[in-house]
Amino acid sequence: MIYFITDRRPNEPLHPPSIFREPLYITRLQCDGGALIATEQAPEGGWTHQRLLDAGERLSHLTRDGADAYLGTTWVGSTEV
Repeated sequence: MIYFITDRRPNEPLHPPSIFREPLYITRLQCDGGALIATEQAPEGGWTHQRLLDAGERLSHLTRDGADAYLGTTWVGSTEV
């Protein structure tokens, strides 16, 4: 299961809003070469924390051996958080 660091408290900036329109890339952990496992385009209206959690659940069968998550080139989560 990928743990995303995209939830936040009110008034707490985390990432530039533009990254939430970027594709979601799931890669193997860097120690395993960082190879691309899956890609999902941003849904209409962009990613939300819940949408990322849902995508992580859908892709959990691919991430059992460890994975990192990126929106575009920005790291947003991992199975190792």
